[in-house]
Amino acid sequence: MSRYFAAVIVPVYNTPQQVLRRCLDSLLSAADERVQLIAVDDGSDEKTAETLEEYAQKGFVVYHKENGGVSSARNCGLDRTDAEYVFFADADDTVRAGFPVSFAERMRTDRLDVLISGITILPEGRTESTGYVKNVVSDGRTLAAGSERLFSGFDLCYSVRMGFRSDFIGRLGLRFREDMSVSEDMVFNMCAIAASERAEAIGESRYDYRLDCPDSATRRPFMPGYTDSMRIEYETAAELFSFTDSLRDRLAAFYMDFVFYHVVRNEKRGGMLTFDRYRAICEMPMFRESILCLGPNHRCENAKAQMLYRLRYYRQYKLPYGAVK
Repeated sequence: MSRYFAAVIVPVYNTPQQVLRRCLDSLLSAADERVQLIAVDDGSDEKTAETLEEYAQKGFVVYHKENGGVSSARNCGLDRTDAEYVFFADADDTVRAGFPVSFAERMRTDRLDVLISGITILPEGRTESTGYVKNVVSDGRTLAAGSERLFSGFDLCYSVRMGFRSDFIGRLGLRFREDMSVSEDMVFNMCAIAASERAEAIGESRYDYRLDCPDSATRRPFMPGYTDSMRIEYETAAELFSFTDSLRDRLAAFYMDFVFYHVVRNEKRGGMLTFDRYRAICEMPMFRESILCLGPNHRCENAKAQMLYRLRYYRQYKLPYGAVK
């Protein structure tokens, strides 16, 4: 029998002191004795490590490790918890009363492998729900097929909005991909949802996803490894969530209308976007397959994007204006 009802795993890497304390204090206030709070120091500076040791005296279990990235830190926590249900939090976010116990109780009552909740975006205060059918228990593939914005609405993103039954994760041998710099949580979530026999989405939010921390990894101007991470994400999604024509079309549209633009922009910001590199990006399976799936008449958001899409379809490559210095 599990020692704890639920665990919350928090990866920490040089989070600003005020922001880190805000997160850890919110978890201490929300949790009770049934919750194992785990902070994983991913090779932070001495001041951060000292702060975490201070919180070890307040109820956190703290692990220190060499820097290996957020996936490595989350995996460290997964390997060391024996809780019945596991949840995640980011060190620059906060939680509210009842997190994660109220969600774990829902999971036990409904015998869930995976629970997906809403999140509240701060400082705007907007609650972002999911596009899944709410309050209906189903297998994960059925749940996913019922979302009209599975990819474009980021219904597969944010491990912090999800709860997982630990023995389900253990049986799958599921861990976060340590070869990804971004979207590692999306791949983890996809694998869990696709394998789940009992999954449920709810509208309730007890997690505050904060956008007021400028040092967040997802808000850096250039993200190394972004293109390879998007490739892994695409390969996973194509394998697990292309079982209907509608889902295939939605995945292709997401990659052409959103991911392609961000890959090109990121490569430009990294000083890597030459004409040959742009042509190689266009020929990557994640984009070439998406183009072929959508066909030449796919509608883009404006005339310029439409022209460039048509050129890519016919393999007549043209760089967006100003793409190369």
